[in-house]
Amino acid sequence: MLWFFLLLLLSVQTPIAPDVPQTVLLEAGGGPVNFVYEVTEPQIVTITASAVDVNAEPPLDITLEILLDETRLAFNDDHLTDADGLQTGDALIAGLRLLEPGMITLRVNSFSGAQSGEARLTVESAPLLAECPSDTQVITLDRSRVFSCTLELTVADSVTITARDVSGGLDPVLVLANSEGEQVIFNDDHGTLDFSLNTLDARIVDHQPVAAGTYTLTLHDFNGWPGKVDLILDISS
Repeated sequence: MLWFFLLLLLSVQTPIAPDVPQTVLLEAGGGPVNFVYEVTEPQIVTITASAVDVNAEPPLDITLEILLDETRLAFNDDHLTDADGLQTGDALIAGLRLLEPGMITLRVNSFSGAQSGEARLTVESAPLLAECPSDTQVITLDRSRVFSCTLELTVADSVTITARDVSGGLDPVLVLANSEGEQVIFNDDHGTLDFSLNTLDARIVDHQPVAAGTYTLTLHDFNGWPGKVDLILDISS
């Protein structure tokens, strides 16, 4: 009979919407708690499961699992990031790309199901490809994350794009692709005489598109390391 009640427990799923946190009570030995999130269009999500009582001893150690049917899309135990407001035992899945419409399950538990306590679950959603920032924006790269955005360019434009490491130790890479997904220009180490940049910073200088259209800019670290990068766009006509 135990297996029947476990299956019944796992089948109960509470809907969750972006930017509407849900609080869940985890009970030692009680099994995980499931939430369901509807994907209506391609998007990038960041999902956080954090302890409500930040003064609990011992701290609540939360696990977060993302499932499509029973296929695991992502899992996190201790987030191991410098994200603001998170405790060591909180869980974070950042930059998860959801490309197909459907329902995914967000499964929250304590590590090995051994602790009791309240956790807060939050989903943040962003378009799969948003417009690039118009001037300067600090981009947070999680481990192995690729940041992407779009630019509307004409043949009269002159485009300079800079990726400057502000964390120390990153090697930014910039790639600009056309609407067909073909790479039109790439830069790893800038090679300019601008001493405000580190040797490994990236810069695309005075690029002039050969055709008007929507271009995709991607930014990542050469080795997939996490950190922060200043993304600076200068587009003149």
